Amino acid sequence: MVNHNAKLEKGQQGKQYAQAIELKLFENLKEILRVLDQLLDRRLVGTFLGLAQALILHRHRNEGAWMSELGSYLVPENAEAGRKRIQKLMYSRKWDSELIPEGLWRRGDQRVAAGEQAGETLLAIWDESVLEKPESLT
Repeated sequence: MVNHNAKLEKGQQGKQYAQAIELKLFENLKEILRVLDQLLDRRLVGTFLGLAQALILHRHRNEGAWMSELGSYLVPENAEAGRKRIQKLMYSRKWDSELIPEGLWRRGDQRVAAGEQAGETLLAIWDESVLEKPESLT
């Protein structure tokens, strides 16, 4: 009985963590989702959010992200249907991938402005892992 309660409690904590991550992801992508909602069908906007979540949770460094595998995370009972959803999103001519970095940059600018206004000390992590060649840094 005690072990059962501990497992149940641990499972509930996992759900709470998952919900917290999902909420943070939504908060960070809110502006991008708002723009996508104006451009795309609402189902594709949901696919975008689900795809972002799957990429974060299931990204494997060595294997990358296979569309069929990501599709199985979106629609567990039918990976092919999930793959088709991703394909419709990716090949839609109603939006451009530049929307994503632009939206993330705006979100960063907002965060910096809010931090400056609050008098916070703002730090940036720079690990030189950009696609630049080392010799271009000099």
